[in-house]
Amino acid sequence: MKKLLFTLLCLLTLTQLQAQQIAIKNGDEFAITFHTTETGIKLPGYDAYTFQFKMLDRNAAECKLQCTLLKVKQWHKGYGTQINSDSIRNTSMNNSAVLIPFSILQKNFTVIVSPKGRVIRLEGIDELITQAAQAWHLKAEIQQYQKASLEAFLLPTLKRMFFELPGQKIAYQSSWVNNETKADYQVTAVRGALLDIITTSPNVAGEEFYTFNTVTGLLEYARSTYSLTQAGVSRQYNYNQSISYGKSTAPTIDTAWINMAVQFSHWSDAFNTKSMRVDSAKAFGYFNGHDAIYKNDAHYNAGKLSLVQHLETENADMTYSDLLTKTPNRFLKDNPIHLSNKLQQMWSINADSAFNLVRYLNKYPDFNDWLQLYARDFIDGDNAVSKQLLTLLNADKSMNLQPQINALSVWVNAKSNIDKPQVLLNSYNSFMHMNDVYMKSGNGARYALLIYKMLVDAKQDKEADNLLLKTTQNLERYAVDTLNELRFADENILSYAYYLNYQSVNKTDSIKALQYLAKAAQHSSVKKYRATLSSLSDPLFLGSKKSYREEYIDKLFAHGDKETALKLFADHINADPSKLQDMENIYQAKFEGRNFKDFFRGSVMNAWPDAPDFTLTGLNGEKRTLADYKGKWLVLDFWGTWCAPCRKEMPKVNEFNNDLLQGKYAGVTLLGIACNDNAIAVKKYLNENNFGITVAMGDSKISGNYRIKEYPSKILIAPNGKMIETPSGSDWQDVIKMMKELYGAN
Repeated sequence: MKKLLFTLLCLLTLTQLQAQQIAIKNGDEFAITFHTTETGIKLPGYDAYTFQFKMLDRNAAECKLQCTLLKVKQWHKGYGTQINSDSIRNTSMNNSAVLIPFSILQKNFTVIVSPKGRVIRLEGIDELITQAAQAWHLKAEIQQYQKASLEAFLLPTLKRMFFELPGQKIAYQSSWVNNETKADYQVTAVRGALLDIITTSPNVAGEEFYTFNTVTGLLEYARSTYSLTQAGVSRQYNYNQSISYGKSTAPTIDTAWINMAVQFSHWSDAFNTKSMRVDSAKAFGYFNGHDAIYKNDAHYNAGKLSLVQHLETENADMTYSDLLTKTPNRFLKDNPIHLSNKLQQMWSINADSAFNLVRYLNKYPDFNDWLQLYARDFIDGDNAVSKQLLTLLNADKSMNLQPQINALSVWVNAKSNIDKPQVLLNSYNSFMHMNDVYMKSGNGARYALLIYKMLVDAKQDKEADNLLLKTTQNLERYAVDTLNELRFADENILSYAYYLNYQSVNKTDSIKALQYLAKAAQHSSVKKYRATLSSLSDPLFLGSKKSYREEYIDKLFAHGDKETALKLFADHINADPSKLQDMENIYQAKFEGRNFKDFFRGSVMNAWPDAPDFTLTGLNGEKRTLADYKGKWLVLDFWGTWCAPCRKEMPKVNEFNNDLLQGKYAGVTLLGIACNDNAIAVKKYLNENNFGITVAMGDSKISGNYRIKEYPSKILIAPNGKMIETPSGSDWQDVIKMMKELYGAN
């Protein structure tokens, strides 16, 4: 008996040593499934893939395997990605990452693997990408990106599924180092034909565990828990992999639905003309052939709306509005743009219908924008339906909207009961005791200042003074809170609060009044920040101004303090270069005999920051650096082919560029910076529209260094290397012309 056990043990050991390579016969099949779960961040996610393999051929050098992606489940909250091949119609099309599994789902390609488990290459991928691109009418730049993305996904994924063996034979307690990854491997146990192996890597924090089958040469099981830090964010991952032998079942994939969904996306040119506009004939022809098929499909209905929305026909707006009204709300639940547009149609017509739409929209940031537009309805009007909707929103507890609507409700109630002093006093008490969450979430400072004005009109001076003081103190805290994303908008309202304080004491205490006016000027908008519907709405409600510097400058002149006025002059010009001509006229009137050019060069331009250096790549591969434009005025135009306002402005930009080429602005150069874009798309757009603008491809570094908040944006770089941003919507061409005349190029 001992002799038999010894013989079996020897045979088992010999099998382990000799079969340490892939030993699947031709025609045999197996499936590998892996799950990756991402934790440790606010935006978690998971991936689950099943790949089917079939041995096609093998020799001493290579194993040729047919590979098919059978199933995929993917969800990433941060990217809005959601795919489930078991219910493909629930796919979220918010991210082009969905195209990667779509292009290979249940389609065959070939994987070449060495007998030792090293993935050598893939075959047939280009053909699959071409087939998908043709079926979906993918844009050229998306197709190019698709190939790179698919290979970047497949190669490391497949390499992880197969276990690459070392040159030497392995057994219990064997250890080795992978020369490529520098990972350390050690066999920790033998369980019949299975070897348990652990590995650690210097590049990844964590440990991996494998169960290797010495008979098949494949991994029976793998798991790992590891963490990676990218851009300062730590991400934790749990990975599990298993194998099943034979042919696995696969769900039936609705390929026609996938084709429709991708064609409706902005990655496709299926319905576009050569000039990137929606072709109405193509669109309505498609609708006629597919409305009956997809009449109850949410994605189809939302996609149809998006196409109609971008039509440029005579009655396009009416067509979109009619279709939007007829589209059931449930089909719009994943599309906040259409939800918001429909809500704008309904809020003044039917309160119940509008309330139902709010139930869908309140989950999205777009709800805050809609709320600003809705609130404007109460500035001059007293729409009964709008008030009914506000009552419904106030009564509802399920959506937790009170922080966002309470301040508005308090003001509307006071405004609607202007003849009832007690209602106004109740409103006063509400704002005196309102917490920061309600104040910040619901534009509390805006509505508190409106109540203050009502108290002043009602001769409730004590309450008015108390509320103005309380609101000013709140805004002072908010404006210096670096964690407050709205601090710059709050600072603008603070400027107005100081101005109200100035008006309040101007007749009784001129010294204190001037101090308040100085604060109003000091906190007037100087900093560049992304304007929101909320910040743009504040002046409409309050009647506030963007800046109180001009009024303060006049006061300083009246008091004879011209030097302080000059400092404000420079601040005012730099905050709003479009006022340059007006400020020059005031300067010449107040300072006869002084040269405005000297003031501009010395006091204004010296306050500008230095332009960050950059090295970018042009559309033909040439390098573009800041040093190339030394001694000239340089206009940097940050734009993108994807940006509708950019495209709308581009003819004007091109006309300006033509003027430069003709010498109308000697010493001025224009460089377009294409951001979040693709060189192929940019070239195509410029060529099709006959635009002769010099363009370089931007990146996150230059956008960050130049603090680009919106598109398009214009940055002017002076010959001395200083820079200034032109305000959004300003006549930047006139600004450039005036500045060039004040400070000539070398």
